[in-house]
Amino acid sequence: MEKITPLNLKNSVVPVKKVIINEEYFNMYSEFDMAILVLEKNVIEFCENVHQIKLITNSKTEYSDCFYVGWGSPYESVNEKTLNINAINDVVLKGDLKMKLAKDQSMLTSKIDGKIKAPCTGDSGGPVLCKNAKGLLDMVGVISETSSSAMPNASNKEFCDKTDMVFASSVQFNYKWLQKIVQSNEGSLRC
Repeated sequence: MEKITPLNLKNSVVPVKKVIINEEYFNMYSEFDMAILVLEKNVIEFCENVHQIKLITNSKTEYSDCFYVGWGSPYESVNEKTLNINAINDVVLKGDLKMKLAKDQSMLTSKIDGKIKAPCTGDSGGPVLCKNAKGLLDMVGVISETSSSAMPNASNKEFCDKTDMVFASSVQFNYKWLQKIVQSNEGSLRC
């Protein structure tokens, strides 16, 4: 897997100019759970470390050699503000999930077997990245939610420790919306 060094962002706080949420998103269902943040200004120290990652557009339904990036459980790592970068395997696109009364949704899923650090509450919104046949990274999803085998009255830490499944919004199924929003914000500053 490509070596990625976590960025320490303790001294880099940039106000968000606007949050653009997919207008079809409905939190009861987790459908279309995707948003774009437009920052107030260009973040110079990011520009040296940031590079484009291709958004997946094909109809592939299974991925391997993947990882997620997020801030982790807010009960453990929020003070350090260090990114978690952890492997996940066997990411599968499910086109007929019926979750939380959703009428229909396509989500990426990955079972968590306890051998890896599972995504948790603070990882929501982080990317799911997978290597393609050329060895380059593709962004296939955005972490939406997790399920846990913890009891309903479990502590937040126990819930995170017993995460058994991660669900991610598929970039493939949100691609047209992403393109529309990026094009309508062409004037925004970029690296």
